[in-house]
Amino acid sequence: MKDLLKELFYIVDDMPIESDAFNKMCDIEDVLTKRLKGEEKQLFIDFVKAHNQAAEEYAINDFKRGFDTGFWFTQRFAVSDDTDFT
Repeated sequence: MKDLLKELFYIVDDMPIESDAFNKMCDIEDVLTKRLKGEEKQLFIDFVKAHNQAAEEYAINDFKRGFDTGFWFTQRFAVSDDTDFT
């Protein structure tokens, strides 16, 4: 079942994934796999993929916002004519 979670969450094989949260996810996924069949199982997998995509987009936007803030800070204080760093 870890293979399915690795596929859903794009986990690289070299990445350490043995944590309490990941192990709990594996246990829950095992239970849901046994209980869900057919269309319900596919809906669950689609939901997890959509949730993962939304979380990934949020993380990318958060990174961009941090990068923009750092760039602004550098431009404002390190590159401006008001400061004398040279």
